[in-house]
Amino acid sequence: MVGFLARRTLQGLLSLFLLQTVVFFSIHLFMSGDFVSQFAMGMSTEQEQAMREQLGLNLPLGRQYLNWVGRLTRLDLGRSFYGYPVVEGVLSAVPRTAVVFVTGLAVAYLLGSWLGRATAWRGAGLLSDLATLTAITFYAFFPPALVFVLRTVLGQRLQWLPDDLTLFMHKYEQEFTIPLEVVIQRMALCLPIALSLVLLGNLLIRRLTRQRLPAGLSLGLFLAAWAGSWFALGIGPMALQAMQLAAIPTIAFVLLSTGEMMVIARTSMAETLDEQYIQTAQAKGLKPSLIRDRHAGRNALLPLMSRLVISLPYLLGGLAIIESAVGWPGMGTAIFSAAQYQDVPVVLGYLLLIGALVLLSQLFLEVLYAYLDPRVRFPTRERR
Repeated sequence: MVGFLARRTLQGLLSLFLLQTVVFFSIHLFMSGDFVSQFAMGMSTEQEQAMREQLGLNLPLGRQYLNWVGRLTRLDLGRSFYGYPVVEGVLSAVPRTAVVFVTGLAVAYLLGSWLGRATAWRGAGLLSDLATLTAITFYAFFPPALVFVLRTVLGQRLQWLPDDLTLFMHKYEQEFTIPLEVVIQRMALCLPIALSLVLLGNLLIRRLTRQRLPAGLSLGLFLAAWAGSWFALGIGPMALQAMQLAAIPTIAFVLLSTGEMMVIARTSMAETLDEQYIQTAQAKGLKPSLIRDRHAGRNALLPLMSRLVISLPYLLGGLAIIESAVGWPGMGTAIFSAAQYQDVPVVLGYLLLIGALVLLSQLFLEVLYAYLDPRVRFPTRERR
């Protein structure tokens, strides 16, 4: 298994490097102008030339590429054309995106898989068809339009959530002394801890009772453990304010992601209901909930997990659009801003991070497949 994962890691790193190379040359060859061009109206020709020399934009494109590769081999993402290290910008934006992405993805996955299994088990009917139609409708929604609807309804009409992020930030700074940036970073650090506690608890309960926790209960425990960690660190009230600020992008991400997961789970579940082992379990007189969740539901999770990993770049792309529409200062807003002003090091830095996340998720899927499906084995080289 170790050798297989090592080969897949090398293949993934090579693919990631080739993708970064394509992006590097595409930005320079197909986009008009460069970073300095946006300041051309207020600068003389000599000032433009001096600025290009300072940023290295006067060098031949091949030389710029070799300089970028050299920095990359030293794990140096370089500096933004605005002067700050790219790593600092990435590390400041990642926690904000992680809070929205992990929370929204956990809710969408558990809700979508549960709805998919439930509607497939119930079969065609008014409730099943209505749930499917609603989920697909939100999935097909244009992200900025969905954000506009949520801000209008939840922010302006009902006034449950803040509509003006700038005004809310000013109010937060007047009420609390710990910067919101620090609070979000601590919240993001608590995310893997809460997930690990729920996964370990679920594994322990499964070994002791041979039963799984329901999806809704697992989600509730995850949110409770995450919120409890806020108060344990002394940032409870401030974290609640931060979640109010992140509520609209999180809700929009959940609504856009749940539909696809529900349809995949329902289709996979429906295909397993006619299998012989399901009929055998029914003939043994097992409880319907046990057959649905343990026998049919487990095999239905494999296509859902595969689709989730494959769709990870698209999910992050959708979240980037949502963040930009809301004004949430996460990775999406940073990527759009950097692409608009042709800040190439920043664009490449964020794309490298996204590619690394996709690579890690694919390796995790390989291991998960072998665990959930006993028919899957890691390929090994034949010994002579």
